[in-house]
Amino acid sequence: MRFARTTAATAAAGLAAFTVAACSSDEPASPELTETTVSTSVSTAPASPTSTTADSEAASEAAAIESALNALGTAAGAVPGGQVFDLETERAGDQLQFEAKVAADGAETTVIIDETGHTVISQQPVDKPDDDIAKLDGITVTAEQALQTAADDLEGALFNELEIDTNADGAVIWEVELVDADAAKTEYAIDAHTGEILSP
Repeated sequence: MRFARTTAATAAAGLAAFTVAACSSDEPASPELTETTVSTSVSTAPASPTSTTADSEAASEAAAIESALNALGTAAGAVPGGQVFDLETERAGDQLQFEAKVAADGAETTVIIDETGHTVISQQPVDKPDDDIAKLDGITVTAEQALQTAADDLEGALFNELEIDTNADGAVIWEVELVDADAAKTEYAIDAHTGEILSP
């Protein structure tokens, strides 16, 4: 009967081992703990402005149409036989001024005029005249007439700049840039022979 007892003991031991193994396999494995970092970011980009910086600068340097017309006449009169082919505004400190390019006998003079358009602040001959001077030959529409045409088309606008140029078709034009009450710029192309508004 010793064999029987040994077998029983062995069987009991095996049963116990099976039970432990079964219990061990039934227990769920402990999950690995992982650390998750949630990143949040807040955009600090500034809101889009309602008008472009360029438009804002143009508005701050815009001048009254009457003053610009005065400046054209004053600049031309400052140089014997002078024709203005370029006029723009600029600021010197807190003072608005006009800078005019004046042609006479193939030479060029830069004339600085005050905000009213009546007073010459300074004038200086230019060593190398601009090629645009040649575009003045044979034109019948003056800078003053071109500016007045553009101003009549955009009521209440202010002046920003004017220059003689040629368009894609090779026609000589006056380019006139005006600024409206909303600080938006409008660029006019005016035929320097007929006075017709070609654009916008």
